[in-house]
Amino acid sequence: MRLAMVGSEKLPIPPIRGGAVQTYIQEVARLLAPRHEITLVGVCDDALPLEEVRGGIRYIRIKCRPNDPTSYARGLVQRMSRERFDVIEVFNRPLNVLPLHKACPGSRFVLSLHNEMFRESKIPRGLALATLEVLERIVTVSQYIADSVMVRYPPGGPKGADPLFGRAGRRIQAKRIARGEGHGGGDKARAGPEGRAGHFVRRTPEQIEGTGPSDR
Repeated sequence: MRLAMVGSEKLPIPPIRGGAVQTYIQEVARLLAPRHEITLVGVCDDALPLEEVRGGIRYIRIKCRPNDPTSYARGLVQRMSRERFDVIEVFNRPLNVLPLHKACPGSRFVLSLHNEMFRESKIPRGLALATLEVLERIVTVSQYIADSVMVRYPPGGPKGADPLFGRAGRRIQAKRIARGEGHGGGDKARAGPEGRAGHFVRRTPEQIEGTGPSDR
């Protein structure tokens, strides 16, 4: 499977400047790389080339103004429109989902949330609803973050629509990921078909294909 994991405008990948989310992306990519074609997309850094392949992982770095989400998003869309991926996982930036979805219409989209990025101060309600509609899955680092989305966009809506998880009526579930199982310790949650209070599950790239720290 061709998988792109898209970081934010804050810090580069690999995490040479630190960053919890950047570290998470790098470690998950390292584990997936032996079985899938992994591309990590992030912000540029003077110490890193704009493109390289290292350890079986391809890196694309977007040249933009430092810490400028608008500049980064513009460069991201321009660069990604020339690529083809089966799945694109966007990390912690729901505002980037719709532009990327338009630029990469053949890809499926997953959103990984590490903070309360669906607050009204972060994304207007109309954009949030449109974003949720195009997502295949949402993955969160904790049940708290999952519930922070659920409380704002509860499942169920007019004519049976599910504004939280779109056409498939997906909902949130959670799993405690055991330390050392690849994603590290802590809670994980993901969108799935069985319901909010559901049993505990773990997503794999094959399943995707078939179907609180920092705000970085």
